[in-house]
Amino acid sequence: GQQRPIPAGVTAHQNIEYAPGLLLDIFVPAGPPRPLVVWIHGGAWQNGSKENAPTLQLLPAGFAAASIRYRLSQQAPMPAQIDDCRAAIRFLRANAVKYGYDATKIGVWGSSAGGHLVALV
Repeated sequence: GQQRPIPAGVTAHQNIEYAPGLLLDIFVPAGPPRPLVVWIHGGAWQNGSKENAPTLQLLPAGFAAASIRYRLSQQAPMPAQIDDCRAAIRFLRANAVKYGYDATKIGVWGSSAGGHLVALV
């Protein structure tokens, strides 16, 4: 699909390594530290991407957004995926000041396999 536009005034930090070989993106609106919503993509545990996260639509409402990549089932068996999601959230909490969002207000959103991972987080 087409890349979602990043609104003016939003700083994009893309392809940040949160664990060896695992990347995430963070999008932060200007202003005081905002609540962060983390996107966990679906894809039947076998495919999918952190790109074009629907959390980007929350940026104009004053939320910061993140989207994570996790190991897929052909790369590593369960529970690797939930371990990766937890590692990403630990990284996001630890680096909130560096990137400018509120570490005390982190929500998680996902669809399909990502929704399953959200429930496990």
